[in-house]
Amino acid sequence: MNQHPRRRKCRDNCYELIKLENHFIVKFKDGTYHTNSIEVNAEVYQAMNQFELDDLKMLHQFERHIEHSEIYEEALYNRSFQKQELLENKVITNILVHDFIQVMESLSYCQRKRIILYFFQNLSLEQIAQIEGISHQAISKSIKKGITKMRKMLNI
Repeated sequence: MNQHPRRRKCRDNCYELIKLENHFIVKFKDGTYHTNSIEVNAEVYQAMNQFELDDLKMLHQFERHIEHSEIYEEALYNRSFQKQELLENKVITNILVHDFIQVMESLSYCQRKRIILYFFQNLSLEQIAQIEGISHQAISKSIKKGITKMRKMLNI
């Protein structure tokens, strides 16, 4: 008895193919769940074997390449690599950046430079004082005055 290797089958596939020397048999269960066997010619046997292989191919394709859950716009957004920023957030950001730039430009050159060094380049008061050749207390006072001026202009 030369039976095909056990293959996974589609749940709708209700037959089994068996090859005995020169005899080709299809084994199946009928509507009353009785097992029946029928001998078929080689051409029918090959066609059924090909159907079985095609079903197996489709099962693999379904499992590997087709999404098995419902996809909503939010789920796709959460999976995206480059998430788009909402238009409202972009507008607000642009307004804030524009306001910040205007406020920074209203500061004196020294205050602006010191605030940039302290907050954006993460230099300590002592490092800034060394660069400018003055005391760190003067740097601290200058930065505090600049921040106070910025708060007044931004109404914070």
